[in-house]
Amino acid sequence: MSVARSLPAPVSPEDRSIDALMRLARGTLRVLRREAAGSGLSMPQAMILSWLAREGPRPTTGWSDRIGTSASATSELVDGLEGMGLLERRGHPADRRQILIEITPEGRRLFGRIRSGQRDHLRRALEGLSASELERTIRTLEMLTERLGSDGPGDVPPSPVAGPASPRRARPPSRSPDA
Repeated sequence: MSVARSLPAPVSPEDRSIDALMRLARGTLRVLRREAAGSGLSMPQAMILSWLAREGPRPTTGWSDRIGTSASATSELVDGLEGMGLLERRGHPADRRQILIEITPEGRRLFGRIRSGQRDHLRRALEGLSASELERTIRTLEMLTERLGSDGPGDVPPSPVAGPASPRRARPPSRSPDA
């Protein structure tokens, strides 16, 4: 007697695209994690340096949500980076109650090395693509980036299907007022 085998369901181009984007994101994060670790930093520490390098001095308000850690863990990350000479605290010029966190020249140099290693890895991945393939890739990635409106993990808008009450990962509520 022959056993009927079921064939896998056809995968739509959209599903294949989503899977490819997810693999790309994981691979890119893996490279960033490796580059950060090679410089003695954790991913959250590298994320903090990245934001400060791009955005300039910032108060720590909202960082916990953006990084995905508690307020106390975020404070420990900042303390550690400050202890390494990569960040410094200074008073806010317009609000004496606020403290601004600023990347130091050494922090900027270290983050530049991490970013350079990440860019080298991505450059190698693009080797061999034709000019037209690169142009298509650029247009597609720019369009997707625009649609996502994302520049960091905490900046991704909620899914219209899942709604705002569906966090990406469950975390206990913070007891700190600035979390």
